[in-house]
This record gives sequence, C-alpha cells and structure tokens, in this order.
Amino acid sequence: MVAQDVMLSHPDPNEEFVIETNASDFQLGAVIKQKGKPIACHSSKLTEPQKKYSTIEKELLAMLETIEQFRSFVCGG
Repeated sequence: MVAQDVMLSHPDPNEEFVIETNASDFQLGAVIKQKGKPIACHSSKLTEPQKKYSTIEKELLAMLETIEQFRSFVCGG
C-alpha cells in the first residue's frame, strides 16, 4: 500500500502542476504533483552558505532547483 502511494506518474501537459517543498537546516526537498499524485521529486544538500539562508529562502531555493531540473515538462520546453 505504501509503494502504491509513492509510485510516480507520467506528466500530463494539460493538467496543473503543484510543487510542494520542504527545507531543513541541511537539505532541501520537493515533489511535483498532478491530481494529487507525485510525478517527480527532487532533493539536495545545502552548501555551507545556503545553510545560513532563512526558512523562506530555503523553501524558494528548493522550488527554483526543482523547476530548473524539471523545466522541460513544467515549463513546456
């Protein structure tokens, strides 16, 4: 049952993309969803300078990195 919840789906360019982020003091994480189901995920470790960012800056960095990594299907090109 747990495995079924985390199975990734193929993106549908006609559906809305939702990006949910999470940031800790050491790492960033994000998931891209459509219709409530995950289609892609991203995580990265923070560099020493990034560890000094505020929480909102870390959350925005997670979003930026995720959009950059999955630009081809999030932005359509």
